[in-house]
Amino acid sequence: MSSNFTYISSTFTLLAATLQKAEQQVYTEPTYSVVLCRKSLEEWVRWLYENDADLEEPYDTSLNTLLHQQDFKDLLAPSLFKQVNLVRKLGNDAVHTNIKIKPSDALHVLQLMHGFTAWVVKVYSDTKVVIPPFDIALVPTVAD
Repeated sequence: MSSNFTYISSTFTLLAATLQKAEQQVYTEPTYSVVLCRKSLEEWVRWLYENDADLEEPYDTSLNTLLHQQDFKDLLAPSLFKQVNLVRKLGNDAVHTNIKIKPSDALHVLQLMHGFTAWVVKVYSDTKVVIPPFDIALVPTVAD
C-alpha cells in the first residue's frame, strides 16, 4: 500500500498505523479521518514526552495541556505549533460538535500531520531520514 507515511522508520512503526488509517479515510469518511489525525497527534506527542528527557509530563496529561507546556512549545517553531494546535482543535470539533468536515479539511489536517511527523522523525531518528514531500496522489479517493 502506497502512503505518504512510508518514510516513518521502525522506531516509529506503531505511530504510523493511525496516520495510514486516516489517509485511507480522507475522501470517504473525512470526519473519521480528522478524528484519527487528532488521535495520531496525541500518540506522537505522548511519544515525545516519553522519549525526550527535556520534557516533563505535567499532572494534567490532556493533549491541550501537553501541547501548551512551555518546554514543549519551545521545541517547535511557532508555525509548527500553530499547525498541530489546529489538528487538535479540528479533531475536537469533529468529535464534539456537528461541524461538517469536508474532504478538503481532512486532507489539510493530514498534510499538517505529515509536516509534524516529518519534523519528529528528522529530529529524533538515529539516522538521516529522507522525507518525501506530501503527495496528494497517494491519498485514496475510494474505499479499499
